[in-house]
Formats: sequence, C-alpha cells, structure tokens
Amino acid sequence: MGNRKYSAAQRAELAQTGEDSTPEQTPAPDPERIPDFPVECLPPILAKMAVGIADVTGTPLAMGAPMVLATASASIGRGLQVRSIKDHITRANLFICVCKTSGSGGSTAFRLATAPLYGRDAAERRKFEATHKPRLDAERDGITQQIDALRRELKEATGDDRENTIAALAARNAEMVELEKRSAGMMLLVSDVTSEALGSYLAKHGECLSHFDPDAADALGTILGRYGDRDHTNETLWLKGYTGEPHIVHRRHSDPIHLEAPCIAVLFVATPDKVHGLFSTKRLTDGGLLPRFLMCDPRARPQPISEDAATISRPLTSAVSQPYESAVFAILERSRFSANDEPDIIDATPEARQVFAADWNRFCAGASDGAESPFDARHTEALIRLALVLHAFRHITIEQCGPGTYGATVHGHEYLLDAQTAHDALAIRDWFNAHQRAFLTPQRVAASDSAWEKAEALMKKAGHHVGVTAKTLYDGGRVCHGAEAAKELLAQWESEGRIESFTREHKGAGRPATAYRLTKCPRN
Repeated sequence: MGNRKYSAAQRAELAQTGEDSTPEQTPAPDPERIPDFPVECLPPILAKMAVGIADVTGTPLAMGAPMVLATASASIGRGLQVRSIKDHITRANLFICVCKTSGSGGSTAFRLATAPLYGRDAAERRKFEATHKPRLDAERDGITQQIDALRRELKEATGDDRENTIAALAARNAEMVELEKRSAGMMLLVSDVTSEALGSYLAKHGECLSHFDPDAADALGTILGRYGDRDHTNETLWLKGYTGEPHIVHRRHSDPIHLEAPCIAVLFVATPDKVHGLFSTKRLTDGGLLPRFLMCDPRARPQPISEDAATISRPLTSAVSQPYESAVFAILERSRFSANDEPDIIDATPEARQVFAADWNRFCAGASDGAESPFDARHTEALIRLALVLHAFRHITIEQCGPGTYGATVHGHEYLLDAQTAHDALAIRDWFNAHQRAFLTPQRVAASDSAWEKAEALMKKAGHHVGVTAKTLYDGGRVCHGAEAAKELLAQWESEGRIESFTREHKGAGRPATAYRLTKCPRN
C-alpha cells in the first residue's frame, strides 16, 4: 500500500472542514530528503489540528503533528489497550521527542498542541484548591486532634482499654492515610521532575502521568544523571513507565513506593544538539530508552515576517481547536476520570494482526548484532501503539452544540482495530524511522571508523601471512560483539578494498580457515 499525500489545496480544505478524502497515490519520496509528516494518515480530528498549527505558526507539519500525537496518547494513558500479535496487550502511551531551534515556532506549536491537557490540569487544580482542599484540611485537623487524644490515652491505658485504644488509633491512622491520598487532587502532567518525585506522583495519581517539557534540557539532564557521568544514567522509571512493569522505589528516610503498572507518556522538545548528544550515550542506546522514542527534527528555522503581517494575528479558529479539545476531554473522562479503574481492552482484526506480524517478521529476517538492533526491535511495538492512538481518535463522534461549542462521544472501545488504521500507523512509524536513521548515521559512522582502527591495528600486529579471522574481532569484544557482526564488517571492508581474504591452516586442528590481511600491508 503506497503512502497517501495531501496537496496544499487539500490540506487547506482539511483545515477548514475536517472532511477526510482519499488523495491520489504518489510515488515514494526522494530518499535524500525526508518528506513532511504524513498528515493524511491521522484521524480528521488530529489532522485538522496539525494543519491548523502549521498554518498559524508557519512551521512544518513535522513540528506540530508529533506534538498532537503525543497529546492524544497522553489523554488515553492506559485507559484503552489492544490485544495484538501473540495476544500481547499493548497500551497507547508514546515517547516522542521533537527538535526545535530558538525562534522557529516550536514553543507556540507546543502550547497549541498541548493546550487541552494543560487546560484540564489547571482546571482540576483550581477546582481542588477551591472546593476539596478546604474540606480535606478540616478533616485532617479533626483526625489529628483525635490521634493526639488517643495517644494521650494510650500512655495510661492498661488491659482491654489499651487494646481498644490501639485499635481506635490504628483506625484513625488508616483514615489519615486515605485522606493524604485524596489530598493529592488530580494531576495530569509534570515537567521539571526528578525520578524520585516522579515515582511519588505516580503513586498518588493512579500510576498514570505525562512528562511534557517544551524545553527539555533539564529533563534530559535528569535522565542522563545530571550530577554524575553518563555511564550511570537514571532512566529506569521511564522504562518501566513505558512498558508498565512493576517498580519499587526505596530511599532512605522514606517509605517504599510500590508501583504495579506505571504508565508514562512523554513529549520532549529539545534543541538538535541535545538530541544528537543522546545518541552518543551508549547506555541510552543499548539500554532501551532511546529506542522507545519516536524522534524527529522538523528542521524548522526562524522565518522573516513582512511588515504587513507583523500586526496581524492568526489564531486557530474554533472549528479547528474546539473539536480537538472536546475529543481530548472526552478521552480523558473515560480513561482518567472514570470511576472504573479497569482499562478497555479491544482486539485487532485478523488483517490488522497480519500487518503487525509482517512488520515483526521483517525485523526478525534482518536482525543482527549491529548498533541499530535495539532500535529495530522496538519498531513493531511503536507501530501498534501508534495504531491504538489513531484508532481511539478515529472513533469519536463530534457534535456542534452551539457557536464555537462542541461535544464529543468516545466509541473506540466498541470497535476492533482495523487494517487501514494499522497501515496508516505504519506510514507514520516509518516517517519517524527515517528521522531515527538520520540521528543514528553520525554514530554509526563513528562506530565504523573506530572498529576499523582497532581491526587495522590487529592485522598489523598479526602480520601479513597470519592475518586475522572473524573470531579475532569478536572474541572478548575486541572490535565487535558476535560472529555475525564480525562477518559483516569483514565483508564490508573486503568490498571496499581495504583487506583481502586468504586461506591459512587452523592452529592445532589442521583445518583450513579463512583469514584476512591488509591489502597494502608490507610483507614480513
């Protein structure tokens, strides 16, 4: 299935009407240039918003569209999950990182894309401060007075009176614990947060939070280990929050924090140099954090403003922003504010499962021990998560209730995830993959140069007639890890004319072995 692409006229129509049409098929893009975000693959509600943000900010679709996706993902949290290949249950929380340069419009795009989440978070905080907190403070004072009185009684109580007092004191302490849980209110987002604080907030807020930061230098510093070296990063809680694995936090002078299935959605916006620095941190690439991120560099740069346009304001129209806000609010109501804590679990159609299985099988067929393997292994999971987000926002009914006022009804839990949604998610995932490969290229080149320098030194030391074998390269991790990686390196260097193969007798066994030597190494 080819990727669909909207023309400029179709994008303008989409921004005005939100109607989903079927554009013509287009050939594959020039591999030398990553195309703009495939907005045609988004549900109309999200596509309208992405196009509207691009129009208002003058930024590429690649700037605002990933932020819209991240907001949609965060609103779902763990409230909707899909049973896909091998009956695996997958959640909708995504990790997304977008590059931006100063003055390029990235901050405005972030504000517009995430406005429903930040708005609802602020509204809940104001509601809590005005309505619930005074009542909770009064309850706390009452329980505290009862506890103090019972403690005084306990000092002099004996026999059955002592046991009764202890039981009453235990009941008041239990009430205080429950009250403290309710005292946290409702929190949807965090920005500047340490790992320890994030664990505490997750425990108090249903184990589901979004870590959004429009200037993520500090957030990345926290994960990288701001006060230590980069060999000891601090990404464990984020990894567990992605996969939903249990996590227990032990710290001195505080009670343990037990998280059964934490759920974290991430949207980081950072400068390109910060993001490229992440890919040079081996712990993050090999340990699994970066492979879980969908990253992109829209290459947006500051744009000049004409004198006529400098005084003209172009806000998003209510026909664009309000349906999007209503959809996010409706998802939040079902996923985050519902009294039912159990998630909705849907199935994928057999055709959608085939899309997911084929994608995984492509990875298995080309799997190697190379530096990109940890990234390739996560591609299918990212595909399924993206498909679930698209599914949730594709099955929402929007009704206009009045001028600039819209209501939304959620239906995603009533339908199977279909093949078209899986294909659309595949196109979006592949777009992120293209950016991922661009980030990996400098590190791949550096790793290749380093490997060649080590191998060249080994061949010079061994001598022209002895040479080295594949085992020489991977034994003890001298140059690479694994036989397949060693064979690939040797084949590459031989094709480049750097080395040549020859047959030599295997020491001790008398069996011939293929060895390699430098083509221009002087004979000993």
